[in-house]
Amino acid sequence: MGGSLTFDVLVLSGKSQWTSISRWPGATAAQNEARKLVAATKHLGVKVSQETYDHPENRFKEKTLFKHLTSDKKAQHR
Repeated sequence: MGGSLTFDVLVLSGKSQWTSISRWPGATAAQNEARKLVAATKHLGVKVSQETYDHPENRFKEKTLFKHLTSDKKAQHR
């Protein structure tokens, strides 16, 4: 699969509305930012999504790498 990667940090606003607030070129930086947002406890949830554009297939693919909901006791790393 040939493609380019980006890592979005999203916050949960409302019951099911995820909003992207920043985009990072690397997973580590995106996850560090997400952890800062979790620590601030201002959001219902925070997640990091890896987005890949697959040039040969001409489509985007998405995978969640980190997810924390305030109702969870622990963040989920994938």
